[in-house]
Amino acid sequence: MNPFPDGERYSRLSTGLRRRFGKPVRTVTLRGNFGCPNRDGRKGHGGCLFCSESALVPRAPDPFGPICSQLESGIAAAERRARECGILAYFQDGTVTAAPRERLEPMLREALAHPRVLLLAIGTRPDFLPDDVLDLLSALSKEKPVWLEIGLQVASDPLLARMNRNHSVADFADAARRARERGLEVIAHLILDFPGEDEGDRLETAALLNRLGVTGVKVHNLHVLKDTPLEPMWRRGEIPLSSMDEYAALAGRFLEYLDPAIVVHRLTGEGPAGQMLAPRWALDKGRVIHKIRAELERRDTWQGRMRAG
Repeated sequence: MNPFPDGERYSRLSTGLRRRFGKPVRTVTLRGNFGCPNRDGRKGHGGCLFCSESALVPRAPDPFGPICSQLESGIAAAERRARECGILAYFQDGTVTAAPRERLEPMLREALAHPRVLLLAIGTRPDFLPDDVLDLLSALSKEKPVWLEIGLQVASDPLLARMNRNHSVADFADAARRARERGLEVIAHLILDFPGEDEGDRLETAALLNRLGVTGVKVHNLHVLKDTPLEPMWRRGEIPLSSMDEYAALAGRFLEYLDPAIVVHRLTGEGPAGQMLAPRWALDKGRVIHKIRAELERRDTWQGRMRAG
């Protein structure tokens, strides 16, 4: 039987946040110029095939200014969508936890101290999580909730190598365990339709997240952005992309195997319109989500149905 109330078929982030904080919560993306070890040679060069550094620059008047300035401009923009909303302060650019603790701590504390900020999110790789930084995030989580958003993409080492990720599935598992031991909420980032990724890979990814007890997941379709290593491969016809219907079907099947306690933060992904090359359908996020919901309804299924069975 469907465990979700009010006709829902998966654990929606917006519903969970409103229940948790009693109000809508909007994200303000912050930039700390942290750099990426997969670009600067510490782990690799060129970055992940699909990644564009410029796509991570917040759409704000002062995206390279002091944290307080970025936060205030982001809150002003959020207010235009939902007055009196709570704020999720999201440090997204580069690999945040690769920065030394002495550089990272003042920025995180500055954001966390703002009275409108209800929780903090940190984006990172699984192989740059030193214990002293995890200890810092654990201490901060005693003041307000802290999400650690870790890129996995898929639970397959061969596919990770093809993406030029330069980390392993074991790296992710170790990072998630150490973070959970410190009371942090772990959010996994996934791509569901990378070329060569099959149903078995997606089911193994769901099984891994279930075993690790992650608290949330951000699911993305593969998209091609300008000036990424993926662009010339796509232009040569080497990178097949899913149609919207194909993606909706595989996203629905993935959700069936995902623990219903895991909150779904995103079901689709897109880059800035000026940088987005393909698939163009991904720019209509509302339509994609509608397609996935319709697929779940058509099959009369829901998140965790196959896992529970």
